[in-house]
Amino acid sequence: MNLSLCGGNLIKRYIDCEEEIIKYLQFASEVGIYDVGFVSLMRINDYCKENQVLFDNIDFTSGRIRKTKEWKNKDYCRCANYLYIPKNNDRLVKFYGRYVCQSKNTESQLVFDGINLRDGFGGNIIC
Repeated sequence: MNLSLCGGNLIKRYIDCEEEIIKYLQFASEVGIYDVGFVSLMRINDYCKENQVLFDNIDFTSGRIRKTKEWKNKDYCRCANYLYIPKNNDRLVKFYGRYVCQSKNTESQLVFDGINLRDGFGGNIIC
């Protein structure tokens, strides 16, 4: 199987450290996924506030992960691109981390709430 992209949210006690990210990336490489994204929760409700893991606070020290690019858009978001070197695999896994700092500017984002596609969090239903 060769899928193009998968991703996950960073959440305390689930995916919240380098070890868990490496487990996720290693599994992705073993099933043929070579493009992965991790997103920090936005502080839009109590659950997100209590379980938020900021991607840029994770220390990558194993030597299997290399940062390739980092950028910030004012105080709105922080993003970074990385490469993961899988165990027993010669194909690198690209991945990114994203953190939206200010959830008040989410109107331009498409959000799937589990039932509907919306224009921003709590915005108009698109379909």
